[in-house]
Amino acid sequence: TKQPSMTAAALAGRLSETLDRSRLTEFVSVVAQITRSQFIAILGNVGLVIPGAFAVDWLFAKTSGHHIVSAAYAMHTLESFSPLHSGTALFAAETGVILWLSSFGGGWLQNWVIYRRLPEAIATHRTLHAFLGEVRSRDLGESIRHHASGLGSNISIGILLGFFPVLGRIFGLPFDIRHVTLSAGQMTFAFSALEPSMITPELIIEAAFGLTIIGFMNFAVSTSCALVVAIRARRVRRAWYITILRDVRRSFFRRPLPFFFPPKVPEETSGPTS
Repeated sequence: TKQPSMTAAALAGRLSETLDRSRLTEFVSVVAQITRSQFIAILGNVGLVIPGAFAVDWLFAKTSGHHIVSAAYAMHTLESFSPLHSGTALFAAETGVILWLSSFGGGWLQNWVIYRRLPEAIATHRTLHAFLGEVRSRDLGESIRHHASGLGSNISIGILLGFFPVLGRIFGLPFDIRHVTLSAGQMTFAFSALEPSMITPELIIEAAFGLTIIGFMNFAVSTSCALVVAIRARRVRRAWYITILRDVRRSFFRRPLPFFFPPKVPEETSGPTS
């Protein structure tokens, strides 16, 4: 779910090169690739969290005799995720901003590691050579180089997701978290705590709709924030920016499937034709 903020800069880099009509099709294709990779990433997150949460709650109920949450709290949780009767859409947009902010933590740590030449220092450290050997020390330095950004983003998003709701309670501000993966887990714990007679089709549809809104807002807001900053940094002309957005929107409404699923690769024909 941190993917949009990390890929928007690369997308803006391609955008700064797209200054003629002949390359607009290529740029729209890149947008479709990023969108469907994010769509699959969200499906993977939710698809693993839901059965995992069910399994955890089942084990907890078997060992303790009751579910992780009470039925009353479960109903309150599901009501709080309703996109029609709560601020779920607003909170999901706020979470999108948090996802974007976490990319600053990842970028800062990556820059610090490179500027301080930490991989080179680890690779040539005599004490590490004595314990790990020269090859493993060098591999450790390269591993830190490649994973510093992800580590910084993970730490940043963990702190921000825990800090913002507390900040809202302190100052009485409407701050809350609606992260698509965390929300899927909370909804699953809530449904696990309800009796079958309490689970209605309307309740399931409303929860699924709320989760869809959360995922969309997380993705749209974090991508928009990162893309706007990257575009302004590259000083892309506003006229081209509007034109490209119009082409992306037109392509989406004409052929939406490539934005969610990879297109079929045509089979190559072999041998001479008669």
